[in-house]
Amino acid sequence: MISLLLISLILVSIVPLHKNTIFNLALSRIVSIILIFSSFLIMNIYYIDRIYSGVHIFYGYISINSINQVFQFFLLLIGALISVPGSVLQNNKLIQTSNLIFQNVHPYLNNYGLIILFNLIGACALITANDMLTLYIAIETQSFSLYLLSTLKNDSIRSATAGLKYFLIGSLASIIILLGIALLYYASGLTNFENLALYFNITDFNPYYSTLILSIGFILIGLLIKVGAAPLHQWTPDVYSLVPTAVTTWLVVLPKLSIFVLLLQIIELILLGSITIQNLLIIISILSLIIGAIGGLYQVNIKRLLAYSSINNLGFLIIALTISNKVSLEAFTFYLTQYTFTTLNIFLILIAFGYLAYLYPIKNNRMFITQTKELSNSNLNVGDQTQDINFINQLTGLFKNNPILTISFIICLFSFAGVPPLMGFFAKQQVLLASLSVGFIFLSLIAINTSVIAAFYYLKLIQVSSFINNDLSLNLQKKFFKNTDKLADTLSKGVGQGISKNFFNSNSNISHVHSYLISILTCTILLYAIKPTLLLNLTSILAFYAFSI
Repeated sequence: MISLLLISLILVSIVPLHKNTIFNLALSRIVSIILIFSSFLIMNIYYIDRIYSGVHIFYGYISINSINQVFQFFLLLIGALISVPGSVLQNNKLIQTSNLIFQNVHPYLNNYGLIILFNLIGACALITANDMLTLYIAIETQSFSLYLLSTLKNDSIRSATAGLKYFLIGSLASIIILLGIALLYYASGLTNFENLALYFNITDFNPYYSTLILSIGFILIGLLIKVGAAPLHQWTPDVYSLVPTAVTTWLVVLPKLSIFVLLLQIIELILLGSITIQNLLIIISILSLIIGAIGGLYQVNIKRLLAYSSINNLGFLIIALTISNKVSLEAFTFYLTQYTFTTLNIFLILIAFGYLAYLYPIKNNRMFITQTKELSNSNLNVGDQTQDINFINQLTGLFKNNPILTISFIICLFSFAGVPPLMGFFAKQQVLLASLSVGFIFLSLIAINTSVIAAFYYLKLIQVSSFINNDLSLNLQKKFFKNTDKLADTLSKGVGQGISKNFFNSNSNISHVHSYLISILTCTILLYAIKPTLLLNLTSILAFYAFSI
C-alpha cells in the first residue's frame, strides 16, 4: 500500500500543480490517511494462525512475527500523526490573508510526503529484517531519506549544515556496519539471523569466535551511532537544533523506534548471554546516561537541550537491552512506547508555540517582524527565517498567554523527569527493577543520579515558561531592536499584536487536528496510572512471544 502510494505521488509530483499550496496540502492529507489505513491493515495479520512463531518471506530475508508487526503498526501510526498536515496553520483567515507566512512555515511541503514515505518503507523493512543484507539495505534506505529530509529547506544555510553533518556521521556509521557484516560473513559464511543464532550456540570453541563477537560489536556500534548514543553523539544536538522543528520531530522519533526494535531482535535472537556484548552495552548506557544528564545543563537552545534529554533516555533503553530477560523486555517495550509518546507530544507543542508566534521569526539570535516592508527588502536569507521556537528564553510568558498548552508542556517535562504518577515514572521504575533483578546495583545508582541531574534542566524549562515575568522577554527584545529606527518604530506601534504586548499572537490558532493530538497524548501520559492494564498486558504478551520464538 505504501509503495503504491509512493509511486503515485512520484507520478503526480511532475504535474505543474504541485507548486500550489492547497494541492500540496491535499497530497499530505492523502499520505496521512494512507499511513493510518496501512497501519490497520497490518493488524489483520493476527488472523493468521500461530503468527507468533514467525512467517518467513522472500527466501527468509524478511521475517514477520508478533513483535515486529506490533511495532510496525505503531511506527506507521506515529508516522501518520507526525506527517498530518493539520499541524500546519489551518486558520482559513490566516491562509488567505498571509499566504507568505504559510509558505514560510512549510516551504518544503511539496516534497515532504515523498521523503517520509521512502523513510517509512526503509523503517518497516528494517523492523522486519531477518538477514544482514536486508538490514544494510533497509537502514541505508532510511538514512538517505533522513539526509534529504534534513536538507529539504534548501534555501537555508542552517539546514544545509545540518544535512552535511548528518550525512558525514551517518556515512561513518554505515561503513562501520558494513565492516561488521563483512567480518561476520568471513568468520561464519552466514548472514541469516536464525542461522547465525544456531552458529553462535554451537561454536564456542571456534577459532573465529572472537571475530564473530568483534563483527557483531561493529554492527551494534554503527546502529547506536545512528540513534545518537554516547560517546559518538555529537551530531545529534547540532542536527536537531539546525533543522526545522517539524523535521526534528521526525528525526528524534521514527529512526530511534525502528533501530531499537531491530536491536531488540538481534540481541534476543543472536546475542543472548554474550558477556562481551553485554559489557559493551553497559559502557555505552553509562556514557549515555552521564553525558545526556550533564550535557543539557548549560544549553540555551531548547532543541539542543532536548537532544541531550534523548541521549539520557537512550541510556535507559540500552540498560533494558543489556539485561536480556523477560522482565527487561517488558521494561524496554514500555519505555520505548512512553518515550515515543512524550517526545512526540513535546515537539508538537513546540511546533504549536511556533505557530502562535508566527509574526516574529528568528534569524541569528535576532528578532525580525515579517509584516514590515523593510524586512522583505533587506538582505536576509529567506530560508533562515523560521517560526520555530529555538531558545529557552522564547518560552517566557507562555503560561500567561496560553495556560492549557503550557500545562501540557509541563506534564511532558515532568514525565521525562520521572515524577509520579506520570507515565515516565513507571517506565523508569520498570527499567530500574529489571536492572536490580540481575544485580546491576551500580548501574541502577548511576541511572537514578543522572535522572536527578537531568530533572534540573526540565525544571528550568518549567520555570521559564511559567514563573518568569513576560516583561523580561520584552526588555530583551527591545535591546535587539535598539539600533534599527524603523523597526523600533514598528515595535512601539505594535504591528499585529506587537512585541510590546507579548511574544505570542493570541488571535492565531492551531488546527483542530493538532490540538486533538496534543490533548490525546497529554491525557495518555497523565492518566496512565488510572488504567495501566492495556499497555502493561501488551508488553507482557510481546515479552512472552519474544522468548517463545
